[in-house]
Amino acid sequence: MKNVILNIDGERVQVWAQVLGGELWLHFNGKTFIQDLSEGSRRRSKSGAAGSAKDIVAPMPGKILSVKVNKGDSLKKGDLILVMEAMKMEYSLKAPVDCKVKDVLCKDNDQVNLKQKLVDLDFGEEA
Repeated sequence: MKNVILNIDGERVQVWAQVLGGELWLHFNGKTFIQDLSEGSRRRSKSGAAGSAKDIVAPMPGKILSVKVNKGDSLKKGDLILVMEAMKMEYSLKAPVDCKVKDVLCKDNDQVNLKQKLVDLDFGEEA
């Protein structure tokens, strides 16, 4: 992983970047943005986590510091789901939209791998 400076709308922003399996991962301000680098890809970047739209997954290998939700909890967009530590930085993973926690697949102090499913979300009829 490399520390890079990006110029966004005239503002210099420091981010962590890495290429993994044909994807560019950018880590900034507690969020992860992923862009498919394969030639001709039309896939848009996604924010927060990789995996299916119903999963919260680890944006990188690390340690779960604190799980803030339980199975059955109702969440609003932006609610804190868990905090993890990776690369000596803390990452707050938040609800991407209003949803319900279908299952929690990790606990405090777990060591997790890149793209490991941590929480399964249910979006109801919108899913």
